[in-house]
Order: sequence, then C-alpha cells, then structure tokens
Amino acid sequence: QAEDGIRDVERSRGLGDVYKRQILDLGGKDVEIDFTKTPEENASKYYDEAKWAKGKITGAEAALEKTEKKIYEMPKPEDVIEDMVGTEKAIVIEGNGPEKKEKPKKVKKRWYEYYRWFISSDGLVVIAGKNAQQNENIVKKRLEPNDLVFHSDIQGAAFVIVKSEGKTIPQQTIREASEFAAAHSKAWAKGLGKIDVFAAKPDQVSKTPDSGQSLPKGSFVIRGERSWFRDVPIKLSIGLWINHEEGWAKVIAGPLMPVRRLAKYFVTLRPGFSRPPELAARIKRNLIMKATPDDKYFIEQTPLDDFQGQIPSGMSDMIEGAGDF
Repeated sequence: QAEDGIRDVERSRGLGDVYKRQILDLGGKDVEIDFTKTPEENASKYYDEAKWAKGKITGAEAALEKTEKKIYEMPKPEDVIEDMVGTEKAIVIEGNGPEKKEKPKKVKKRWYEYYRWFISSDGLVVIAGKNAQQNENIVKKRLEPNDLVFHSDIQGAAFVIVKSEGKTIPQQTIREASEFAAAHSKAWAKGLGKIDVFAAKPDQVSKTPDSGQSLPKGSFVIRGERSWFRDVPIKLSIGLWINHEEGWAKVIAGPLMPVRRLAKYFVTLRPGFSRPPELAARIKRNLIMKATPDDKYFIEQTPLDDFQGQIPSGMSDMIEGAGDF
C-alpha cells in the first residue's frame, strides 16, 4: 500500500543481507516496524530501548546532583579573601626578616558605639538607630534639648541625632548628619540616588499619635515646622581608624570628610549590585593593597564582620578607592 504515513526504508545488514522495514506515522510520531518480527517482538524491542534511555537519564541526573553539591561546598569568595589576608596569623615583613606582631588591642566601646555613629568634622557625636528598638531608645533616652533630630522622607529610616553638648550645631555638622540619615534609610535598599531629609527640634518629636492612630515601635510623630534638605546624595564612606600608639584599630563609617579625618584608608559606597559579604571582602582587600606594611597589619587583623557591619542594608558598590591623607 502506498499511503502518506508509510515510507519504505532499505538498510543493509552484513554482506548483501537486505531486509525491509516500514515507518508508520502514529499520532504524529514516526514508529519503525520490523515486519520480520512479530508484534510482541517489536513491542519488546521498544520497551528495552526505553528502559536503556531511562537508565541514561537517571545516571545524568545523579552526575548533575554530585556536581551541584561540589559547587555548593566550594569556599565562598569572602572566605577565600579571609584566608589570603591571614586574619589569624598575619606577618609583617620588616628589614631582613619576618616579624610577628601582637594582635591589635580590643578597646572598650564608648556609649555611642552601640549605635550607628560618627564624629562630625566639628567634633560632635552623631548617632542613628540600627533598628526599631534602637530608634525608640535614642529618642527616649539620648535626645536632649539643643540636639537635632534628622529623618529621611521615606517609610523605614533611622532616626539620627546630633548631640549638641549644649553648643550651637555648625552647618557642616548639619550637612553631614543629613547625609548620614539619607544613607541609613530604605532609599539605599531601593537603589535610589538621592532622597529628601528633614531636621526637627527635640520638642517637636512625640510618641503621642493623632486621635484614632497608633504608632509602632521605633516610630514617632514630628509636629511643627521642619528644616528640609532636598536631594541629599545617598552614599557612605567606610574606613579603618588606626591608633599605633595605643595599638588598636576600628572600622568607622559616615560622611566622607569625618571618615577621612580619622581613617587613613577608606572607600566610599553607594547603592549598587554587590551583596554585603562580597563587598566587605573587596573593601578589606582594597585597603590592604593601598596600605603601608605597619598599617596593613592592622587591616589584616580586622575581621570581615567589622566591615560588613558598617555596610547599609541592601546592595552596594564602591565609587571611590582607598585613599590617604
């Protein structure tokens, strides 16, 4: 029979042993039938081939799973960097041979170091809450008359307080505090480049909501006229403050000028595309590459967690390399 769904296929086996098979179109699929075999033998042949193919797939899946497991168990980039810089056994080369140095001293934290903080260019302490509980704490317990309160114009931002110490707060410190408030807000996680920030006096800040409303922990009502700072750039500098005389070093973060005043080596961040663990490793490596041997030792001994703890929540990138005075 000559039908559209049947084709003659000639194949040779051995020397001149020619036999005929036909390919049938069954339900849109070509099925080759060997008319020298019974229907049961044809069915058995296809069953064996399917079983063989299934075994191949199972083997491939097992190999893939094994490969994925190896990839998962590979060391993370930040772990590799940690090993490279040698945080446990740092050795500084001086003169004609290696000299092992004692690890930097651990210094007792000052009260403001339990928050986010920086020392302004005018020498004033500026603090911000790390979370809702700390926002609640700094406003209720740390806010005093003549201080200033800063907050970004976005839901989900840290309260920032400039401690006046009874003095008039200079404009330079005010500008720096507004930048600090912009950096520690949801604007960073949203990848924004600028945000509006306002400042208010302590007597304008209240925990008493309007009638029929309630305030969650860490939230306050600001009443009255505010001072606005428009389009404040969202960025933050991170550096290492090294004290050779007392033998300690600490990671600091804040606006560029206050960080540069204390940290010989620093970088500046903005919202970007790198996760905090990866970026912390890059920051540490960047500082090490720029440092002198004595300074390099302190950077090597500083845990990656200290750098990561200063990076704002969200994705970030460096916009400036390490610098020095």
